[in-house]
Amino acid sequence: MNKFLSLIVVILMLGGNSYAEIKMIDTKRLFGTVVTNICVDGYKFVQVIDNRGEVVISLVQAFEERDGKSLPAKC
Repeated sequence: MNKFLSLIVVILMLGGNSYAEIKMIDTKRLFGTVVTNICVDGYKFVQVIDNRGEVVISLVQAFEERDGKSLPAKC
């Protein structure tokens, strides 16, 4: 019974990720790579893709300084 309940909890925790809202803000080509700014659930991320567009090299969340604190940048 405990295994069954644990399985249900894990499924419910992983199921919520499929509802994320993702938008592309802009795309630029720099030195043979593609740099894309994307908006995921209202927060800005920077994604670097190889020159063929096949492999994501890096995905980093953008931050900004507000009132002397480093906070995630909003779209």
